[in-house]
Amino acid sequence: MGDLRISSNAEKNLGGWALFGSKYKDAADLFDKDGNYFKLAKSWDKAGAVYVTFG
Repeated sequence: MGDLRISSNAEKNLGGWALFGSKYKDAADLFDKDGNYFKLAKSWDKAGAVYVTFG
């Protein structure tokens, strides 16, 4: 399956500012989405790392 990486968009959301809504909620949604992708790929170590970073 190729190299799986955590989406840099989630980390970019935390560093920027949000005009509408919450940047933290948006970043949390992206981290959760990445974690789910890793779980579907059965890459448990990477999924765990996403949730530790997110947590």
